This record gives sequence, C-alpha cells and structure tokens, in this order.
Amino acid sequence: MDQDPPAQDSVKPAEPAKAVSAPRPVYYRSIEISPSTEDPRRLVFVAPTGAPEVPEELLLMRQDYEKTARVASVLLEDDLPTRKAVFDLLHQAADRGFRGPAWSIADGKANLAEVRDAIVDYAHPVRTRLLKQYTVLLVCFGVTPLLLGALIYHTGAFGLLSKPAAGGTFDPTLVWVIAACWIPAGAAFCVWGEFALRMQSGLTYDQLLVLDPSRWRPGQRLLITVVIAFIFAFLLAFDAVQVGLGSLLLNDFAKKSPAMALAVGGITGLAFASVQDILFRIKPTQRAN
Repeated sequence: MDQDPPAQDSVKPAEPAKAVSAPRPVYYRSIEISPSTEDPRRLVFVAPTGAPEVPEELLLMRQDYEKTARVASVLLEDDLPTRKAVFDLLHQAADRGFRGPAWSIADGKANLAEVRDAIVDYAHPVRTRLLKQYTVLLVCFGVTPLLLGALIYHTGAFGLLSKPAAGGTFDPTLVWVIAACWIPAGAAFCVWGEFALRMQSGLTYDQLLVLDPSRWRPGQRLLITVVIAFIFAFLLAFDAVQVGLGSLLLNDFAKKSPAMALAVGGITGLAFASVQDILFRIKPTQRAN
C-alpha cells in the first residue's frame, strides 16, 4: 500500500523589519523666567548638555519670544501683577513650542500670536494712564504758563517793562520773560497733541514700544523737549538758523512777535526729530582775518 509522503512544515517568508523612527532631538530641556517668577523680566532657554545645533526656524522663533518678553517687561514696568500674568502666559507658550522632544514650531508661533494679542489688551490701560500723565503736565506746564505769559505780555511785565508801539521792536528782557512762559506752554500742548495723534489710529503690537519714544516717561520727555526748545530759541534769536512756519518766521519771536515763542515750543514738541536734525546740521565756520 502506498503511503502518503510525510507532511512538510510550511515555512513562511520572513516579514521585513519595521523601520524604527529615530527619537526627536531635544534642543531645550527647560524654559525659565528670570530673574524670578516674582519679578519677571525675560525668558531663559536652557539647553541640555551636548544639545545639537538649533535649526534656524526654531532659533528665529526663540528670538521672537525674547523680543516679546522685552516688550512686556518695558510696557508693564510699573504694573507687576499684570507683568506676572503675561509672563506666565508667555512661559506656557514657550514650553509647548521649545521644551523636550515634543517641541512644535507651529504651536509655538500660534501661541506667541495669542500672547501678543493679550499684551495689546493689557496695553490699553497703560495708554490711558499715559494720557492722564500727559494731561496733568499739560495743565501744570501748559495752561498755567500760557496764562501767566499772556498777563506779562499785556501788562508789560506788570509795568516793569514797556511795550513798543505797533510794529516796533520789543525789549529783549521782556521777550525772554514771555518766552520763559510760552516756550514751555507750547511744548506741553504739542507733546500732548503728538501723543494723542500717534495713538489715534488704534493700538497695535508694533506700537507698544513707542508709547513713549526712546522709553522716556512723560515728565522726562517734556523736560527734554523744553530744554531743546530753549536751545532752538537761542539759535533763532541770533539768526544762527532761520526757520519758517508758513508765511511766518520763527526768528521774529525775539524781535517783534513774542507770541511766536509758543510756536517755537510747539514745533519742538510736535516735530522733535526735525528740530534735532536742524541742530545737528549746525557747524561753526572759521573766517580768515
């Protein structure tokens, strides 16, 4: 009797080995708030030992976070509770975008945009506080000197100095007494006006660091403007420069139109950069004997 051949074990072909994905590199092991969470000023990105070189896109995002931290620190200098709240949001956003192997550029950028929107919302009370400070300065150093200067002008310094006939030349002493009142008044009015005009178009993130140009506080800015206005007035009085305003000549404040002192202070407050450019362009000349 024939017998069936013994069954042979079936051999299955080996399955190809599954590719094992390499672990994602860790560029930052932690993000910390410096100098402390009680007085936040900046973010510190801590890299692990032997961390690989950071990709350019991640490095650029880190720079954006650092700039945003700086904006928050400067803008909220005098508002510690709000500054702490903003840095808490910023720290959470950075932690998701940078820390560990689960870092995400897309999430980091989206979170940063949300934080910046929150900073703009927090900036509105700051703008209101600045406007109040400028208004107080306007009343103290604008309205009061304006009225005092008008009184001195119309009374001839309370009868101590005589006013010239119409079209005549004013006594230099009377001119400078009036200018001492009206230059600060013009500067105060126009510094207030410049701030209001600059903020009128609506507050955006890009405007936050220029709420006060050069990071001067309102009082500091007005003081600098007044001093520069007096330097400008001195040069105008001696015709070292000649500056016109429409059909008027600012130099006339020192001779026949003391009221132009208001314009001297006002131009300095409203167009400080232009006055600065005029002063920088002045160069002494040497004359041969």
